[in-house]
Amino acid sequence: MDNHLIEKLKEENKDLQFKLNDLEYLLEMKEEELSVLNKVTPSIAVLQSKLDQYLYEMEQMQLFIGEKQQSIEGAQRREGALEEEVLQSIKIEKLYYQIKTDYDTLSAMIEEMNQHLSELPTLIKKNADMIKKMSALESEIELLTLDNHFLKEDLKGSRIENINTKD
Repeated sequence: MDNHLIEKLKEENKDLQFKLNDLEYLLEMKEEELSVLNKVTPSIAVLQSKLDQYLYEMEQMQLFIGEKQQSIEGAQRREGALEEEVLQSIKIEKLYYQIKTDYDTLSAMIEEMNQHLSELPTLIKKNADMIKKMSALESEIELLTLDNHFLKEDLKGSRIENINTKD
C-alpha cells in the first residue's frame, strides 16, 4: 500500500512538473508579446506627430485654397493668369488628396496601435495571474516534496521496525 502511495505521489510530481513547464512556456510567450507591444508603443508618438503635421498642412492648404479661389474670381478677366492659377489649384488639390490619403492611413494605424494598447492591461493581468498560479504550483510542489520526504522516512522507519520485529 505504501508503494502505491509513493507511486501516486511520483505521478503527481511528474504531472505538476509538466504543468509547471507549460506555465513557464506560457509566461515566456506572454513576456515576448509584452516586449513586442513595448517596442510598438513609441511609434504611436511618432505617428501622432506626423498626423498633427499633416493636419496643420491640411489647414494651411485649405487656407491657401481659399485664397486661391478668391484670386481666381478676381482673375477671370485675365485669361492667361486664369490658366496658371487653375493649374496651380489642380496641383494643390492633388496634394490635398495625397495628404488626406496619408491622414486616413495614419488614422488607421493609430487605431490599430490603440487596439494593441487596449489589450496590454489584459495581457499584464494574465501575466500576473500566471505568475500567481506558478507560485501556487511551486508551493504545492514544495509541500508534495516535503510530504514525499516524510513518507520515505516513515517507510524507512516501518521497514526497520519490521526487520527488528522479525528478529
